[in-house]
Amino acid sequence: MGDIRQIRVGGHKVGINGLDQALEQMPDHLAQAGDQEIGEALMGLLQDHNYFPAAARPKYIQALARECRRWWGQEVAPEPALGLELKILGAGCPRCHQLYENVLRVLAEMGLPADVEQVTDTKQIASMGVVTPPGLVIGDKVVAAGQVLRPYKIRQLILAAKD
Repeated sequence: MGDIRQIRVGGHKVGINGLDQALEQMPDHLAQAGDQEIGEALMGLLQDHNYFPAAARPKYIQALARECRRWWGQEVAPEPALGLELKILGAGCPRCHQLYENVLRVLAEMGLPADVEQVTDTKQIASMGVVTPPGLVIGDKVVAAGQVLRPYKIRQLILAAKD
């Protein structure tokens, strides 16, 4: 159907196949409708190419309505993340992969829920002020750049970010 875009559903990032194409098909008159109607209409356009668990349906409806309103240019509050958000900045070199593995290992050992994203787009990395990868972002703050952090240091940074 098209590209996959991640949106936040119930505090977690979820990939939706063909979301942009479905948003283009949404009738403009629904802009005045309620979130339930908007979310269900969008879900109807997406259901052939995505799996929506029945138990999570209300969360998907809310998230899809939020994305649709954003698409129409309406003011929408972002859904907060559950747990930490971390980004590994780097074009995919072995050092970037090692930092990614170290972060995942520390999170698993600590039993912390987190969204971990690898950012490989050099323009996006540069916009965050990182010139030498790999970089580590916790929340919205770059906490390290140019080095593969050891697990004990990652643990310290995560604990500091949680406080």
